[in-house]
This record gives sequence, structure tokens and C-alpha cells, in this order.
Amino acid sequence: LGGLRLAGLLGLPHELCGSSLRKFLDPLSDEPLVAKGVIEQRLGRPASAIAPLERAIERRPGNWFSHLELGLAQAESGQMHAALANLSEATRLNPRQ
Repeated sequence: LGGLRLAGLLGLPHELCGSSLRKFLDPLSDEPLVAKGVIEQRLGRPASAIAPLERAIERRPGNWFSHLELGLAQAESGQMHAALANLSEATRLNPRQ
């Protein structure tokens, strides 16, 4: 199946075709876990965001955005030491952000 057709069959936006769709469906990719963590965070459930973001970092430790989101979720959950460590790591990985 082509990426666009597969996206349609799965009910996903057509923007998720080709390589983006492959990454999203790859069981070893960190992207679905990051997405789940970000969604949980945006829905006001920071404690539920922590586990998927930790798993995303296990899969791709160099992703600064995962460390940023995890640090924010940990801070909102009262885990200040862990939050500072992840926010520091995000800054180290991407000092321009």
C-alpha cells in the first residue's frame, strides 16, 4: 500500500504519508511515545505523560524535545529534581531552544 492510501485506511491525516507515516507506525520509533506524552500533558494529565516520555527517551536519548516535555511533566507533577535534570539535558542537547 502507498503511504497516502494507508493513511486514509487508518483514518490518519494525509500529511502522515510516506516517511512520516513509516516513523509513526514503526514499533521502535520514539515518535508515537512522544506524541502520547505531549497529548497527556496538554490534556492536563502530566503524571500520565511521564511514562511514555521516559520510554521515548530510552529509545532515542538524544531527542531534546522529549527531555523538555518530560521535564515539564515532572515539574507539574512535583518531581522537581528529576524535572531539573531533564530540563538541563534538553538545554545541553539543544542550547538554542
